[in-house]
Amino acid sequence: MATLDAATRERVAMMLVLVRRMSLVFDTAIDRAGLGELRQNAEVRVCLALYRDGALRPRDLQQAAGLTSGGLTKLLDRLESAGLAHRGARGDCRDGRAVEVELTDAGRAAMGRFIEVVDDAHDDVRPIAKEIVQLAEACGGGPSAGLEPCGELIACVARLGTTLRESAAGEAGSPTAIEFSSLIVLCHAELEGGCRPGSVMELLELSSGGATKLLDRLEASGLVRRDYGAVDGDRRAVVVTPTPTGRRLMGHALARVATHLDELWLVNHWLAEGVSTRP
Repeated sequence: MATLDAATRERVAMMLVLVRRMSLVFDTAIDRAGLGELRQNAEVRVCLALYRDGALRPRDLQQAAGLTSGGLTKLLDRLESAGLAHRGARGDCRDGRAVEVELTDAGRAAMGRFIEVVDDAHDDVRPIAKEIVQLAEACGGGPSAGLEPCGELIACVARLGTTLRESAAGEAGSPTAIEFSSLIVLCHAELEGGCRPGSVMELLELSSGGATKLLDRLEASGLVRRDYGAVDGDRRAVVVTPTPTGRRLMGHALARVATHLDELWLVNHWLAEGVSTRP
């Protein structure tokens, strides 16, 4: 995989941080509406497919969710526990083991409300989307004949979120693999020239203890260092900066993300233009 030049690397890092900030806007709106069960991209993709198409077989939902069979089973378990979906025997099949999944009445109501909430959040995310579009264009991304509107925008946003997480993280077990949350911290710290733990808490929606555990893990892995007393006049202040190892892994991850510039441009172009997320 080609190495990114310094300017492109910085722009791609900025796009990832902006995508995370956009997620915070959507997540806040979703939580305020009491729809916390629908914060994950895979849950949204499955529920949207069921909302649009009605009852579906699990194997049909695997493609919609981008999950393994085991991953889909766990997801459906969560949706059933939340009262949003249920699995039942197919009425037109003699094989009693064959099942279909469908939303409950509560699930359909929740998904309808979810779509409204996300659509209403457009005004808040539009400035972020415009900035991502500009950065993608500066990196060579833009309209592509192979990228056309494919279904509801809300499904495309969820699919892009999954794509970015998977491409950024890399293949499990690879020497360049990195957790998405760790990559966000590295990007944020490098762009800021060193960041405070409080900003990590805000960006990743972590408690103080959660941020400390994450930074402990990153420091133990040799990806960041914490400098104490690094702020003039505040001996207790801590500044987090990437190590050379952290920068190297970040570079590999950003190069993987950069292969999706056209999709990043397209989805954020739709968001910037205010295209409705309603089916």
